[in-house]
Amino acid sequence: MLCSVQLLDHWDGRTPPGSCQDGGATCHSEPARPPSAPRFDQVRRIRSLEEVVEQVGAVIASQSIEAGERLPSGRELAEHCGVSRATLRKALRALEALGLLETRPDARGGAFATSP
Repeated sequence: MLCSVQLLDHWDGRTPPGSCQDGGATCHSEPARPPSAPRFDQVRRIRSLEEVVEQVGAVIASQSIEAGERLPSGRELAEHCGVSRATLRKALRALEALGLLETRPDARGGAFATSP
């Protein structure tokens, strides 16, 4: 029977059989078996694009920016969120598809909040 202190070390190959610190006669006499695998939940990886959509969407939904109000420039918003302008553009397109903002391409254009 393996001692509980060195079960994992022996299984990993770091402790040779017979070198148990508690001096047990039966220590390491059985082959080491890996401990039963713990159950893990699937990890949800959030990309920066999704974070920007969530943050800007939450600001618009909370009406911190009123319907028709212009959002900060793309450069400013990208810098503030810590993402590239390309990522920000994708996030703004996603928000536009969700109906939370509209973009206007003219000289006075930009991204404008819509009513949620």
